[in-house]
Order: sequence, then C-alpha cells, then structure tokens
Amino acid sequence: MAIELGLREGQVNKFFREYWKLKRIDKLYQLYPEIEPSLPSFLKLHKALKKKGLNPQNTESFVGLIELGIVKLPRTVSAASSIISLYFSLSYWDRYSAWVLSTAIGTTLHFRLSLLLFESSVYYLLI
Repeated sequence: MAIELGLREGQVNKFFREYWKLKRIDKLYQLYPEIEPSLPSFLKLHKALKKKGLNPQNTESFVGLIELGIVKLPRTVSAASSIISLYFSLSYWDRYSAWVLSTAIGTTLHFRLSLLLFESSVYYLLI
C-alpha cells in the first residue's frame, strides 16, 4: 500500500503510530521493541496469568504474590534453615533451655492477653 501511495517507510511508520494513538493502543507500540526478543514467552506468561484470574483490578496483588514467591519466600526458607541448623547444633540442655524460655514467653504473652481481656470486660461492665 505504501508503494501504491508513493510513501516512504518513515511516513508509513508515522501514520501507523498516529493510528495506534487514535485507537489508544500507543503504549503497546512503545512496549513492543522491549519485549520483541522474548515475545513468545511474554505471551505464554500473559495467557497463564489470565487463566489464573489476572485482570486490571488485581494486577498489583499479582505482582505482590510474585515478589513474595521470588524474593521473600527464599529468604524465609534460608533463615528457617539457619535456625534449624543452629538448633540442632545445640546440646540437649541448650535446646531444653530454649524450649523452656519460649514456653515462658508464650505463657507470659497469653497471661498478658488474658489480663487485657479481663480488664476490658470489667471496664465494659462498669460503663
């Protein structure tokens, strides 16, 4: 068509970009050069995410979940592995002491919560 109209490549590309702007899909035109080398993978990813319920309203939560799985989960697993290794490197008495301490802390927190609930119940009855 460009040859029939006697247009140069630059003019055709300009008209093409303007057409995309009119259709409000110019962002896609800007994105294409970035994703062109990996377009098949990008399309597979898009299709898979769409199957899992991705839509414009929940895109941010999807990104958060991906970050959780890629960044935060491995850190957590690594930290847990370190703690488990440390725990098993302790002697029996050191492990027992750690258990007693954690039980005492848990009991203290439970007691504080119970006391807070009791105080709020008394306050409610006095009102």
